[in-house]
Amino acid sequence: MREFSAEYYELIKYGVPSVYYLNAYGGVKKMKDVRLIVEDIDWMPWAGGEFIGGIASFFKKIYDEILSFKDAYWSVINKGLFHVGDEMLTSIALARLRKKQNLCPVDAKWFGVIHRYWSAFELRSIWSYGTFLIHLPGDKIFEAHIDLSAKTVNDLFIGYGWFCNKQRLKHFIKGVIVRFTR
Repeated sequence: MREFSAEYYELIKYGVPSVYYLNAYGGVKKMKDVRLIVEDIDWMPWAGGEFIGGIASFFKKIYDEILSFKDAYWSVINKGLFHVGDEMLTSIALARLRKKQNLCPVDAKWFGVIHRYWSAFELRSIWSYGTFLIHLPGDKIFEAHIDLSAKTVNDLFIGYGWFCNKQRLKHFIKGVIVRFTR
């Protein structure tokens, strides 16, 4: 999409870690579930697993922190948690590192590193975000069926445009049906 910003290159140069945080994700349910796993966190941002940047020692700290509560996580994994997966583990580890070591990774989206693009709900073009990476969480079906050997990059983007329009139409129709069947 575009290169890293000069500011982000500075962060990389000085070994400043970065994470992609999601805004207000999960709220009360998230924190209730987190407290089933660890009791020493009062609040935490939700770290999306799409992007984590830093030097090797940063990743080692995350890994070691996850090891410290993994048994507690496994003991509650089948209790209908808000989220099961890497984002829960990473978010808890980062929150505990913030509390214990004052380790505060910057939010990668502040530097135009990544944007989470939901094709069925976006009103703006994917190009208008101007980020280094675009994460497509709602488009796994499209991604799974890409035949890269038979397409040019231009064909790929045209195909993705059609896919996005189809997703938006499906979302719109679903909304109309819900309104008229109440």
